[in-house]
Amino acid sequence: MKKAIVIIVSVLIGLSALSVITCPKRQDHKDAIMNAVSELMAEELGKGKEDLGDSYPFVAGLSSLAESFVGWAFDSSLIVKNRFLYSEGFVQYGERTERISVGVFGHVFTFSKEDLRKMLEEAL
Repeated sequence: MKKAIVIIVSVLIGLSALSVITCPKRQDHKDAIMNAVSELMAEELGKGKEDLGDSYPFVAGLSSLAESFVGWAFDSSLIVKNRFLYSEGFVQYGERTERISVGVFGHVFTFSKEDLRKMLEEAL
């Protein structure tokens, strides 16, 4: 029985140490968020490709510009709180602060595309 307890405690200490070492930083959160934004914009642009016809390259350029603007906006409003074993990413707009990402073991989990669509619709 004592051996099992020692093994369990050792595993928990090892996982905790691994979590602390691999806790994602601010840049990791920003990269994950921008990847989600880029995927959504590419998906939306792909849906309208046939409708846009000859103006598609122009709209694709505007999309790239919009992506850069969104990156700048996230960079200035992104708050990452290191919670020792994990980290959380927040974005503050107005009086509201929304959690948009959680990072643990070197990976950042962000919102889904549907959540991002909803956030953008509320912002606009």
